[in-house]
Amino acid sequence: SPVPGNYSGSQTVTLSDSSPGAKIYYTTDGSTPTSASALYGKPLTVSSTETISAFAVAPNLTNSAVVSGTYSINTPQLSSPTFSPAPGTYSVSQTVSLSDANASAAIYYTTDGSIPSTNSTLYSGPVPIDATETLTAIAVLSGYATSAAVTGNYKIDASAAAYTFKNV
Repeated sequence: SPVPGNYSGSQTVTLSDSSPGAKIYYTTDGSTPTSASALYGKPLTVSSTETISAFAVAPNLTNSAVVSGTYSINTPQLSSPTFSPAPGTYSVSQTVSLSDANASAAIYYTTDGSIPSTNSTLYSGPVPIDATETLTAIAVLSGYATSAAVTGNYKIDASAAAYTFKNV
């Protein structure tokens, strides 16, 4: 309980058997459970799509058949963060602000082009770009799928400075 199916958020799944003294063994990866599998003791939290398979063992009774059910958890995906100013070539150092459409999302970033994770730098204010760097960011928020990583290439090139000519 609840029955397997599609859900928009995490589910707490309870396994039960009406046989007196029954023990329930289960797996959460769709494999066939055995008496060496996990022994059910408390409700299972399903926060991503998984298949639960289980069977019951009771004294003086034949083991039950294995039953399986797939719980599809459809979590909304966060949009990728945006950069301001936009990636490009600049003649002077830039201070880049990161934002996400969901203001509650945490943004993690790297400046070496690697894909960030929650172990990367947590965005807390504008990122100074003083040299040519590749800024990559993700947005993370509980209850949502992590955003796709977005990358911006910033090139600081003093020779790109605009010149003003004056008629003499």
